Amino acid sequence: SIQKGTIEQAHKKITDSINYAKSIQEALLTSRSFISSCINDYFLLFKPKETVSGDFYYVNKINNQLVLAVADCTGHGVPGGLITMLAITYLHESVRHKESIDSGSVLELLRKRFKKTFKKFGSQNNNGLDIALCSIDLDTNIMQYAGANNPIIIIRDNELKLHEPVKNPIGFYPKEKPFVTNTIQLYKNDVIYLFSDGYQDQFGGNENRKYLKNRFLDTLQKIHNLPMEVQHAKLETYLSEWQNVNQQTDDITVLALKWK
Repeated sequence: SIQKGTIEQAHKKITDSINYAKSIQEALLTSRSFISSCINDYFLLFKPKETVSGDFYYVNKINNQLVLAVADCTGHGVPGGLITMLAITYLHESVRHKESIDSGSVLELLRKRFKKTFKKFGSQNNNGLDIALCSIDLDTNIMQYAGANNPIIIIRDNELKLHEPVKNPIGFYPKEKPFVTNTIQLYKNDVIYLFSDGYQDQFGGNENRKYLKNRFLDTLQKIHNLPMEVQHAKLETYLSEWQNVNQQTDDITVLALKWK
């Protein structure tokens, strides 16, 4: 029927358009080859819920500092994707011209930029992001971590430590707290994990519940000694077994590296 043809045509147009949006977003995300040139032992699990992602990852090397971030923007799909474009651009601007990068002050700068951008939405809007940002001095192996709602995990000598973020997003928030820079001395064989909350928020299992934070921590504890690509494969397997027939709940990102 004509109607069916019209619907199919419209659907194709939307799909093509979203796929093109995806290729634009991929151009802004740090390329795998660049990540490999900065970090010799890592894995990246990146599973958008829809074609375009509301999560993003960022890796850069500025002077003698390695900068890493994983962020989760408001929403997913196209609206989330648009916010990632802003966030990646603002983050890149915030770190690019710095002699030395203080993670906490970069997050303050990001918050300012986001509030300015969305000022006309009023203070009730929640356009923004959660982010874990690390910068590592490659001469001293000292890492600075600052988080807006997003923690990081470091496993050293089989001991897992969760470094807590400031419980504030980047964007408008009624009870605004300053972002804090945590200084952590890294040692050889430390395994560092940056992640969004997508993995732990996935519904599944026998009782169709969320995977949850503690199960996610136990999973990392269990696999952290394995080679990076094996860890990556295990996380994929556990996730699909847990998810079973359920739809993916949210965008999922895990960036992990073994410190050498």
